[in-house]
Amino acid sequence: MKNHALLDSNMLMIFIYSFFTKFHLWLPIYVLYLQQVRGLSLATIGIVEGFGWVAAALAEIPAGIVADRFGRTRSLVMGALLMAPAMILYAYTGWFPILCLLQIVWSVGGSFISGADQALLYDYLHEKGKENLFSKAVSYQLAMMRIATAFAGIIGGWLATYSLGLPFIICGILSFVAGCVASLIKEPKQSGVGTNKEHEPLIHFIFSTSRKVWKRKSLRNVLLYSAILAVPAFCFTFLFVSPFLHEKGMTIEWLGIVFIFIQSTSILGSVVSYHMEKRLGETATVILFTVMMALSIFMLPLLPELSGIICMILISFFYSIIEPVLINMTNQRISGNSRSTLLSYSSMIKTIILAVLVPFFGKLAEDVGYPILCTLISVVLIVLPLVFLRKEKDTATL
Repeated sequence: MKNHALLDSNMLMIFIYSFFTKFHLWLPIYVLYLQQVRGLSLATIGIVEGFGWVAAALAEIPAGIVADRFGRTRSLVMGALLMAPAMILYAYTGWFPILCLLQIVWSVGGSFISGADQALLYDYLHEKGKENLFSKAVSYQLAMMRIATAFAGIIGGWLATYSLGLPFIICGILSFVAGCVASLIKEPKQSGVGTNKEHEPLIHFIFSTSRKVWKRKSLRNVLLYSAILAVPAFCFTFLFVSPFLHEKGMTIEWLGIVFIFIQSTSILGSVVSYHMEKRLGETATVILFTVMMALSIFMLPLLPELSGIICMILISFFYSIIEPVLINMTNQRISGNSRSTLLSYSSMIKTIILAVLVPFFGKLAEDVGYPILCTLISVVLIVLPLVFLRKEKDTATL
């Protein structure tokens, strides 16, 4: 994409919004804060997280409908302004029911953002006649998000030396600023706001949209592929990193450096994704790097001592190449007036599958060990393209 296509005021506002909403200063100290300041056990923290995941899954579709009916920018504003007070109050309350309530509000706010941001990006490029460049734009957007996460991880740890609650307060303020930024973004005409769906009953709209998704095999396959692939990516670039490396003998002070490397390679993967897609094609790119992910996961427990870090970095890199391509494939299969709702299906499915499979994978890792778990996941990933990416004749959009 030429520079002027990415750097006009609307695109700049979208990127700034993405940066602020992903500047997670609390990420490196989240568990530590709840343990040391609020006195929660790991099991109790899991319950708090569970409330958030369930709330996010339930809110995804209604949030997508709000974005489709009333505008993507309004959805982004609402999401940021819901998260802002929840983050700030997180630093001041220790009562368990209130923590759960704040986690729910925080997660629901995130649901108003997921789907709406990429739908807005696609519709804006479509309005300018540049929708064919969406995959490059979303690659840069994801890179911006990962840059924000990487820098926030470093700064958040430093802020926590003054107060473990301070990162939450600053993130809340930045979320409020993001809401103000979103209010300045121009709503594309192609978003379909104000169509006849605006007067369709909510329940009927949900069920009719669900039927459309599951009848359209090509769309359904891409959504399921994206959701299933997100599970090993989450596990091996975040959840299992600390316990796996600790088991291999790495000291705690080095874990932050590993996370920085993982984030850095994910940024690189997002940037090169567009070029790989153009060189290999969408389906070939997804299949190739899914197989590469599978091989990296298979090799992870087999390498001696701490060499497995290389595999974790590669998993992050390969997934970051695949993710923008899958997002582009999803957008090509849906139309503007239901884009946010259908993208919200993807987020909802990911949340549900993560909520089910992540604890299951964690239990397997404890009971049978990483070698067997990694072998099973590798086999699933190699089979995944055979099940979901067979050539489809129907390519019409919803």
